[in-house]
Amino acid sequence: PDLIGRAFVLALSGGEMATAVDLAGRLSRTEDGQWLSATLLAADHVRDGDFEAGLAALDSLEAFGMAQFVLPLARAWMHSGLGRQDEALAALEPMLGMNGFASLANFHKGLILDYGGDLDGARQALLEARGLGNALRLVQALGSVLERSGQPDEARAVYEEYAAENPDSMLIEPLFARLDRGGAAPPLIADPADGLAEALFHIATALNQERAADQAMMVVRVTLHLRPDFELAQMLLAETLVRADRNDEALDVYQAIPAGSPAAWTARLSEANALDRLERTDEAIAVLRALSEERTDQSGPLVRLADILRGESRFDESVAAYDAAAGRTPALADEDWTFLYRRGIA
Repeated sequence: PDLIGRAFVLALSGGEMATAVDLAGRLSRTEDGQWLSATLLAADHVRDGDFEAGLAALDSLEAFGMAQFVLPLARAWMHSGLGRQDEALAALEPMLGMNGFASLANFHKGLILDYGGDLDGARQALLEARGLGNALRLVQALGSVLERSGQPDEARAVYEEYAAENPDSMLIEPLFARLDRGGAAPPLIADPADGLAEALFHIATALNQERAADQAMMVVRVTLHLRPDFELAQMLLAETLVRADRNDEALDVYQAIPAGSPAAWTARLSEANALDRLERTDEAIAVLRALSEERTDQSGPLVRLADILRGESRFDESVAAYDAAAGRTPALADEDWTFLYRRGIA
């Protein structure tokens, strides 16, 4: 069992999902089963639409450690998949009493109510989840519910608040564009498999923020097993790969994100960083120059370009890039001292 467990961790970390699922099944028949292998088995059943088998895969887990967060969310979405709305909401109850996790529970309560067609209840639950702050997924979910409830002005206010707090984020732009053209807002979650993927994405994000990048990498692999096109999860996977100094694999993930997606801009910035870490500096510079020409309102690519050129002792070019970046910034603030310091070095 110890060898099976180690092989499972290696397979899952490496994205060898068929092998990982097989090994998780073998672990489930031993006393060495763990929350991660049980979660992968459950997710694999949910991926196939077998929610009863998914619930059964979690039966052996006790609600302590990471399982106390995984179980309520996973069971809620599986009950939702079986059309058992009351059981789904009841499954979230333990999380509502946990310090720091009530907002996450309310967020998923809102998504489950939205999936069940209760826009009013979804809006209320999502508003109660605002303890998460202006997290992008909450903003997207709440804005979508408001738009579909005939409240486009309220949705715009939610988006504007996020944009004001995250001026460099491109991920909010498609929401404004949809509002402006009067397009229909899709729900954040299309089905229970998406819902479970969303839950695991939040857990992986929390693990990554707590510097548990190895565990975060494995949880996000399960997330992408459920929802391969989940671009924010792909970005998180790449981040954990970078932390593990697996830059070549991270580069593959960044380059796989479609050019037309909302995450493409951030992915290409990160691609340049990965290229530079791989000592493919000329390629990194070319990516950053292209990005700076595509969006002349953005200073980020020029700042990163200037930093790379400074590191290469190409000081004249570096100063020119810093100056061009400053020209795209309305006014330098106190917190921009590091920018001035780096320019001063060049």
